[in-house]
Amino acid sequence: MAAIAYQVYVVGLSFDKTCLLMSFFQNLKLRKSQADALMNRLARQWEGEFDLLCALLANSLVVHTDETGWSIHSVWAFVSEKVRVLFFGVHKDAETLRQILDPATFAGLVISDD
Repeated sequence: MAAIAYQVYVVGLSFDKTCLLMSFFQNLKLRKSQADALMNRLARQWEGEFDLLCALLANSLVVHTDETGWSIHSVWAFVSEKVRVLFFGVHKDAETLRQILDPATFAGLVISDD
């Protein structure tokens, strides 16, 4: 699952190309629907850990952040004393920032390049 997630979310390959690579390199015959089901399963399994990381981030005194735009979506990096979190494929707007650093919880300082 981690190899599929890496190829889809970090490298940016489609499920079709990811399935071809998994077949070629690992002899794993995988349909697009199976790859999607595996990503959904991985998201459910990691949801608790992800929520914990976000809570640690929102309760930090200082958070450094930067976003790197692709086209419509971007990658956001958040770094605090206790946690580092990357968000792939999110919009680069104030609403995304509010969702990640909820104003009701976050009372710290955000440091950014812009």
